[in-house]
Amino acid sequence: MTGSFRIARILGIPIEVHYTWLIVFGLVVWSLAVGYFPTVGPNLGMTTVIVLSVSATLLFFAALLLHELAHSYVAIREGLSVRRITLFIFGGVAQMAKEPSTAGGEFRMAIAGPLVSIAIGVISWVLSRLAGEGPVGLLFRYLGFINLVVAVFNLIPAFPLDGGRVLRSSIWYFSGDLTRATLTATSVGQGFAYLLIGLGVLQVVAGRAGNGIWMMFIGWFLLQAAQSGYQQVLIRRALRGLKVRDVVREDAGTVPSDITLATFVHDYLLPSPDSEFVVVDDGRLRGLISLEDVKKVSRERWGQVTVADAMVPESECPTVSATQNAYDAFMTVAASPTGQAVVKDGSRLVGAVTRRDLLARLRNRLALEE
Repeated sequence: MTGSFRIARILGIPIEVHYTWLIVFGLVVWSLAVGYFPTVGPNLGMTTVIVLSVSATLLFFAALLLHELAHSYVAIREGLSVRRITLFIFGGVAQMAKEPSTAGGEFRMAIAGPLVSIAIGVISWVLSRLAGEGPVGLLFRYLGFINLVVAVFNLIPAFPLDGGRVLRSSIWYFSGDLTRATLTATSVGQGFAYLLIGLGVLQVVAGRAGNGIWMMFIGWFLLQAAQSGYQQVLIRRALRGLKVRDVVREDAGTVPSDITLATFVHDYLLPSPDSEFVVVDDGRLRGLISLEDVKKVSRERWGQVTVADAMVPESECPTVSATQNAYDAFMTVAASPTGQAVVKDGSRLVGAVTRRDLLARLRNRLALEE
């Protein structure tokens, strides 16, 4: 996610924080410091209130991270790869390389997060009872309440919330039709999103603009995510039956690594309709380079910077197998900053698959299905 920075790596998964998280972190600390803790603990001093507010916010987001790690752990057990977990304004999200291939896999992955939130909520409630009415007890009481709220909200059967994914997996399991299951789950998700937006408007009219704008914002986010989820299923259906070997460009443009960017632009990029090239030396893959990589270097330096300096090196190149599904390649290429992925058959370099080629094939298939 653009605008994120890495803070850790857990289970081999990069953990990132988006700049919007800093905004919501401050808002949560402020709301706890001026509203919650002074109300439940009227005798607390200001220093104690601030310490409790910051601690509660940090522990709340740690619980959200555990929620996403639960999804990710199950995903890895199901054979899926997790690119990263990002904490942002709406909490957290685990970015998967692809969707689960079975209804059971999606169900297990979806339910894991809410179960962890429920467990954290129950443990926090028990600790609050043991700690009594002091500051520590108030801290755990808040954590118990907020984690149960997170679990209940996520279990609403509206895609892309966890409950919506549970609903989709159930329909998918009994009907055997992923497209139908997704249409139902996303329809419920869009309905819930419109409900939140409507309630937000009513909140604004009633004079509670802060709550109303926040509800409308969440509704808008869920609406976009639900629509995106259905589009992904349409893409999966349109590309069904295709393997990467059916869409690979074995004649993909290649360039040597030792030429300057000026030479690359004038001798390769401008005369060609392609904007992405494979960097090869003596038949060995060195990396990928695209128009976007060139644009990152100031024009004045094109004569001094080589392709090797500007390319995405082989170790960082997105790679797909010739025997993989075309949909998997589409998702890999969509996430690739170069707009392409290297295609290999075992250790042999076959060619490349590009975003443009996949979109052209996708447009034709979608047009025929319409």
